[in-house]
Amino acid sequence: MTSIYLDHNATTPLAESVKQAMLEAMTLTGNPSSVHKAGREAKRTVEEARTRVAALVGARARDVVFTSGGTEANNLALKGAPAASYLISPIEHEATMAVAKELAGQGKEVSYLKLQDNGQIDLEDLKNQLSHLPKPTLISVMLVNNEIGLIQDLNPIIHIAREFEAFVHSDCVQAAGKIPVNIAELDLDYASFSAHKINGPKGIGALVIKPTSPMAAQIKGGGQELGRRSGTENLIGIAGFGAAALTAMEQLFETDRIKALRDHLEAGLRQHTNDILIIADKLHRTANVSCIAMEGTNGETQVMHMDLMGIAISSGSACSSGKVKTSHVLSALGYNEAISNSSIRVSLGGHTTKEEVDAFIKAWCTLYDRKKGN
Repeated sequence: MTSIYLDHNATTPLAESVKQAMLEAMTLTGNPSSVHKAGREAKRTVEEARTRVAALVGARARDVVFTSGGTEANNLALKGAPAASYLISPIEHEATMAVAKELAGQGKEVSYLKLQDNGQIDLEDLKNQLSHLPKPTLISVMLVNNEIGLIQDLNPIIHIAREFEAFVHSDCVQAAGKIPVNIAELDLDYASFSAHKINGPKGIGALVIKPTSPMAAQIKGGGQELGRRSGTENLIGIAGFGAAALTAMEQLFETDRIKALRDHLEAGLRQHTNDILIIADKLHRTANVSCIAMEGTNGETQVMHMDLMGIAISSGSACSSGKVKTSHVLSALGYNEAISNSSIRVSLGGHTTKEEVDAFIKAWCTLYDRKKGN
């Protein structure tokens, strides 16, 4: 059976250029921290990749700190920033929500922001909370949501943060390669990224740290990454990340084509039935994501049906260690449990074709008719 991959927000296929860069890095024998020729060659590979990642996200190369992935980058930002209090968006990735819960358990003051109807942060609530919280506050708001593709307008948030001498962290993992990102222009203090969301390898990510923003290392040792994240560099992963950054810059030009496919997908489902909910379709979102609710049919059932049809998608509800639970993202946006539990996420990639989208439409309509007894 033909395999159709429509789960690019979960992870992306390794690009051929990335594979080649990693194979070349495998031939390097030196430790990037060593001063001899072999070490210098390895170091050169690391720094070339750092420059490429920085170019993708609009940052200085020296401000890019390589980590084991987006999760570690989020942990480093929240735990390493010298914050007296924390303000967290209610639709963050579990990697941020779990750290916030841990910090609260340690007695830290952790509060959550309110959303407007359009999914954007309620700025009046932000101001009000900042005026009452001990300083400095760390605000954490993701640029692009992983479940529904919502794009958050960070500019007014950062402007308000500066008025209150607060730090701002943004999980930008789902933004890279989908929308233009410029960390310097945004004036973010901390920004998280992950290679495997841009056709790079798993197990490598980065935290971009503003030069004037303090950061306490959470992993101590040999002082790699300018003392901000110790441990011998993952040379092969870093080389792959650098190559993926080049691919991601090229993929930005594919946005219109991907959006046309996403719109075609949603139109195809709506043409079949009016009994469908496209979640966040009126909100400002990335071009590649559709979050679709088939009320009365569990999201996991839909995922399994698609899998049997050779199509990979994911459930709209969060899944961790095999345990499915109601999506906190959809709950924060005002959707009830029934809708949340019946939702799926379809996320397209740079190589997704119209034929693949049509195959999904056909498979979804077949399941819908079966469930409705048509």
